[in-house]
Amino acid sequence: MQVLRDIISDLFSHSPLKRSPRFYALTYIMISAILLLTALVMEYVFDVYPCIFCIYERWFYVGIITVSLLPFLLMGHHNTSYFLWLLAFVCLGAVGTTAYHVAIEHHWIAVPKACGGNLFQSQDIAALKSHIMNRKIVSCDQVPMRIFGLSLAEYNLLINVVLMAVAVRLSLKVRK
Repeated sequence: MQVLRDIISDLFSHSPLKRSPRFYALTYIMISAILLLTALVMEYVFDVYPCIFCIYERWFYVGIITVSLLPFLLMGHHNTSYFLWLLAFVCLGAVGTTAYHVAIEHHWIAVPKACGGNLFQSQDIAALKSHIMNRKIVSCDQVPMRIFGLSLAEYNLLINVVLMAVAVRLSLKVRK
């Protein structure tokens, strides 16, 4: 409970951070890892297949994990605001991609050609045939499931907006 109070204090007070930037980096790593694991379980256990934008959105979580490792690997305390701004920038990319996906789901914009499924890159005919025969193609405008009326992309958008807002708020606070 004290951890939650410290986080709220860090976000909304004018006092210095009570928790270290490494704590927040670890928090972002855990949140991203849980979301990636959830997506993989849904795909491989419950057969909820992703569209190409769902896969793009997963890569942003890999990016968040990668950036969140920087305070542990490279940076001292004096570079904290750079790490947080980089984290906010990766989250901004995730927000943009997810918002575009939500717009496709709601038919606010046309469905891109890439949304017919994964584009195949190999030039081997046998591998291409195997890929075509075994791959479940999912269109980006088809919502496979809704939870409390929201699609998974909409939940992803909400999560990414919160992650970005927290990173921006912490980076502004560290900069002072």
